[in-house]
Amino acid sequence: MGFNKLFFLATLLFSICANANELSSQQIEKWLKAAPTVAAWVKQHNEQLHQSGDIDFAKSSPDVVASQAQTALKKLNLYDEFNRMVKQQGYSGVESFFKVQTQVVQSFIAMTMQAANIPDDAQQKLRQSLAEIDATDGLSADQKQMLKQQMLQIMGQLEQVTNSSNLPSEDKNIQAIKPYAQQVEKMLSQFGD
Repeated sequence: MGFNKLFFLATLLFSICANANELSSQQIEKWLKAAPTVAAWVKQHNEQLHQSGDIDFAKSSPDVVASQAQTALKKLNLYDEFNRMVKQQGYSGVESFFKVQTQVVQSFIAMTMQAANIPDDAQQKLRQSLAEIDATDGLSADQKQMLKQQMLQIMGQLEQVTNSSNLPSEDKNIQAIKPYAQQVEKMLSQFGD
């Protein structure tokens, strides 16, 4: 696993933990019910939505995602249409839908990563790479030191993530999403890229 991948995973894990809010089974079920309709709408407006730029559901907080989505929809003159649709699905509006969507996505990712034991694997690979830095030819002592510092920082973040995986809200979200994992995965695939 390359340094960039490890850094991305560490950042993603840290972000998921930092953004963890409690997710209820009722919220998941409501999202599952709304997802096919929303996914069809997204596919219908896919070209326009891609013009607005990507919203990072994996790393941004639910509040940030909701704000970015509202801004993008307004800019594209799709806000009112989307707002009516999510209200018909039982949401109070665009913001509440995107907050739940973000929590579902982040909880599903956290559950998947936990099941794959990614933090422990990444820590092990980083320790191994850290040990190999001194033997690397072509790097100055300063470059080696800088690389070591970066890797130690990532290892610290991973350690923090591993330790914070006992946060009540993240643990509860992972437990809440588990019974719905296959359904959530199927629904997320309907949203496409």
